[in-house]
Amino acid sequence: MTHDVAFLHAPVSFRKIAYPLGGLFESATGTTDLLTMIPMGMLSLANELHRAGTHVVVVNVAKMFQEARDRGAPQVDLERIVAAIPARLFAIDLHWAAHAPGAIELAQVCKRVWRDSFVLLGGFTATRFHEEILRDHPCVDAVVLGECDGSMVDIARSILASPRVIDRAPNLAYLADGRTVRTPRRPPDLTSVCYVDKHHLMRPEPVRARLDRETVFLTLPVVRGCSQDCLFCGGSRHAYSRFLGRERVEVLPVDRVMDHIKTALDQGLSGVKLFGDLRLGGPEYVREMVDGLASLPRKVDLAIELFWPATREYLSSLRDVARSMFLTLSPESSIPDVRALHGKRYDNEALLDDPLYIGTKQRRLRGERYDEFLDEFVDAIQEVFPHALLQFEDFGNANAFRLLERFRDRACTFNDDIQGTGAVVLSGLLGALKITGGRLTEQRVLFLGAGEA
Repeated sequence: MTHDVAFLHAPVSFRKIAYPLGGLFESATGTTDLLTMIPMGMLSLANELHRAGTHVVVVNVAKMFQEARDRGAPQVDLERIVAAIPARLFAIDLHWAAHAPGAIELAQVCKRVWRDSFVLLGGFTATRFHEEILRDHPCVDAVVLGECDGSMVDIARSILASPRVIDRAPNLAYLADGRTVRTPRRPPDLTSVCYVDKHHLMRPEPVRARLDRETVFLTLPVVRGCSQDCLFCGGSRHAYSRFLGRERVEVLPVDRVMDHIKTALDQGLSGVKLFGDLRLGGPEYVREMVDGLASLPRKVDLAIELFWPATREYLSSLRDVARSMFLTLSPESSIPDVRALHGKRYDNEALLDDPLYIGTKQRRLRGERYDEFLDEFVDAIQEVFPHALLQFEDFGNANAFRLLERFRDRACTFNDDIQGTGAVVLSGLLGALKITGGRLTEQRVLFLGAGEA
């Protein structure tokens, strides 16, 4: 059977299949180094098409390669996989920038195997770089621009029509006579979203965020847009405004959130991981969310994000209605003092005086206050987590060595940029010698780089 639409999720790269990271990476991210967790918006768009009668499937190609690697067979025939997915329209996500190599290669294979099919890319990164993608990669027929919840049916029908009428589809960019054409933008309709695989559209089974054997989360985005301008974040207020045309924050209605959680509980999951800071929706939204969680048939495991420091009252209100609670903190936040204490304040006069600079125009914190904060932090860690290993990373060559000397005899600690890098390089040399033979003292070694190690 030929599908009308096949949504495909690529790994980060098909070249690194044979070089797994695993271990700490998987524990920290809830997924694998291939980033097998699909953007939840892809499943929501598939559900939207399914409700409209479109024959649709969601194929997690990254997970298929991950499973093959776990079986000890990292060499998988990508063309054979794509050949087994006949579809008139292939929709490939390029949301996270890290997926660019995998997404482009998957698009090339789709076009090579199914040359008459239409290849569509979408996602934040695809939107940001749509001109380069269309110009440099002819395997991509069009790019979805921004958020298209509520518009995917019209987009698919325009592409699947005979003849195609893609100029009538909203939110598209494509090439015509060598120039980029952009169709009118239509605002998203969040009432159409559904992040649960109710219709068994996904192949293979979806990846769940897991903290342990008993804690398995449904990942649920609840916020679109942001009011913060964190310098490190591609989803900041500035980025949403400039690249997606979104000028305000919009939140998923609480009743829709509760419907998702109830479905997740029925499917055997233990809780929900809410993407986006609930407080962006305002105090009333937070109160409604707390009341909704309290009304559930049983308490759930709850994971939330904090984009800026939270009050005790806010955290307590959520903790009271949850079985357990997990926090994702953003140290590089839009709060100047928090950023400064992590060394993320800028002293570049040209940047600070530039009218396009969107950060806080304050100088980097240095000296006694900086050291006092670190002393207090290390003391608090030792008091609350007396057996914890404290890792220092990216503290810069002005602080790294002196902080290592300051704390190495006071706490169980190491500096990743000094000791960690040195240990990894030494292990690489020793591993190479097992292959080439010889002794380390017989080798000629070139040190290159400006890092602390």
